[in-house]
Amino acid sequence: MNILGLNVFHADTSASLIINGELVSAIEEERFTKIKHYAGLPLNAIKHCLSSANLTISEVDVIAVNYNSKYNFLNKTKFTLKNINSSIIQKILSIKKKNDIKNILQDSFSKKINAKIVYTPHHTAHIASGYFLSGLKSAIGLTIDGSGDFSTTESFLLENNSIKLIDKTLYPHSLGIFYQTLTQFLGFKNYGDEYKVMGLSSYGEPKYVNRLKKLISYDENGNFKLNLEYFNYYKNTLNFNFDDGKPMFSNFFNSNFIDLFGNERSIDQKINDYHKDLAASVQQVFEEIIIGKIKYLKKKINNKNLVLSGGCFFNSILNGKIHDLKLFDNISISPFVGDAGGAVGAALYYCKNNKNFKNNILKTSYLGSCYSNEFIKSEIVENYNLNKSDSISYKYFENLSDLTSEISKKISESKLCAWFQGRSEFGPRALGNRSLLADPTNPKIKDIINEKIKKRESFRPFAPIILEENYKDYFHQSFPSPFMTFVFKAKEKAIKEIPGVVHVNGTSRVQTINQKQNPKIYELLKKFKELNGVPVLLNTSLNINEPINNDPTTAFETYTKSNIDILVMENYVFYKK
Repeated sequence: MNILGLNVFHADTSASLIINGELVSAIEEERFTKIKHYAGLPLNAIKHCLSSANLTISEVDVIAVNYNSKYNFLNKTKFTLKNINSSIIQKILSIKKKNDIKNILQDSFSKKINAKIVYTPHHTAHIASGYFLSGLKSAIGLTIDGSGDFSTTESFLLENNSIKLIDKTLYPHSLGIFYQTLTQFLGFKNYGDEYKVMGLSSYGEPKYVNRLKKLISYDENGNFKLNLEYFNYYKNTLNFNFDDGKPMFSNFFNSNFIDLFGNERSIDQKINDYHKDLAASVQQVFEEIIIGKIKYLKKKINNKNLVLSGGCFFNSILNGKIHDLKLFDNISISPFVGDAGGAVGAALYYCKNNKNFKNNILKTSYLGSCYSNEFIKSEIVENYNLNKSDSISYKYFENLSDLTSEISKKISESKLCAWFQGRSEFGPRALGNRSLLADPTNPKIKDIINEKIKKRESFRPFAPIILEENYKDYFHQSFPSPFMTFVFKAKEKAIKEIPGVVHVNGTSRVQTINQKQNPKIYELLKKFKELNGVPVLLNTSLNINEPINNDPTTAFETYTKSNIDILVMENYVFYKK
């Protein structure tokens, strides 16, 4: 059976393909449009998934959408009638499009759609994307995000491939919106900027927790409620557009909020101690509520396993704190816990009805586009006429050992290396196939990359990628972390030897790698260790103020327009003269 999963007409629109219960392909539309968090129809993503399996749209049996208009219908209707405004109207129009997805796809492909259309509640899709790729027979499940199908938080009992709802929190009370509102106030206005506040929080002290409690009340069991007197997202006229391009919205806070916290930080205003301390306070309140909820669920259900999903669990500092509780033997957080991953979850949720369906551990997030050496030769070497270039030279390496020896040597010489290999990653983090790599032993490397390459805030940290067999030497962590979903405390050895990937608070967002997961970057790490005694590289995404580079042309343009020294694409290595 061929199942196409979709996140459509919502932020981070995406497509996935599951064939006979196996996830074979998944990609975000933003990788093609180059618009971050693209929110329209994932037409290119759908075409990619189909072509990767040599299928046509007519051969798809089921199209599963991570949305269900009937879910929370009564609550949704009551709220809508009380709060009619332009934002609500926009949402209604979006709902109409989602419910008409079959006709829209037929028009787009000019082909008859034979597939059955199924709609999966938003949070059910979230937890399904985590649970059905965890390999766990039973677990506690928790999803938290801004909102989806009028829910913002849902907890579950996951057992024998069934998903049983325990409780939920309804819109407009939302931890995701709480964090997003403070993100806006701190001057980070783009959709998805919450990770900037997370990074900034480590530079401050949580001095304003009590003041934040005027915005949100909560108890030790993780129950919470927003004081809506300080917000306007739920009732006033808003530009909150999740349709055909970049998600746009106006401020979620009102004048009462400004009276309490002062004027919002402008984009060009220098970050001061107040901003740092407020970020630290937001992070602490956020952590207290969620950890309280997890402790409550653990006491109520007493299961040794935990599955977490929803955009709030991109907060890797929070995830590290959950790890440090030592309440669970297994904590499963997929690399695509956000809305894009809902495309996978919606499809998997339908799969569970098949008696032969197996809950298998996610083996890889490399589910996107790939390009051959022949394609790179045609599109880059020949198209850019590099044989006659005065600025760029290139070399083709016949074998992996010679290539990794060359690149490990160059990185050891403080060269910045763009690393483009195999299939692109699904999810917001580069995990070794669309990466920018550097020497983590250089204490100044963070400032160099932030200033000269990424052109971004100086407080933003970078992550280590480390050989799986060596992670316990450098970090206080209980298990491998192949998807960079946790922040772990660094040991003294890490602080001393790899300062470029240890944050100001003595932590790192760690990615472990073994040979089976990614043989190429594993080999590169082995070679770098042989040269320097360090089994670690700095790993950040290959992009500059755009989505992670997906195709060779985009990667080459990023390389030529930046201060990156070397570009590796499959067996080709490009050098600046």
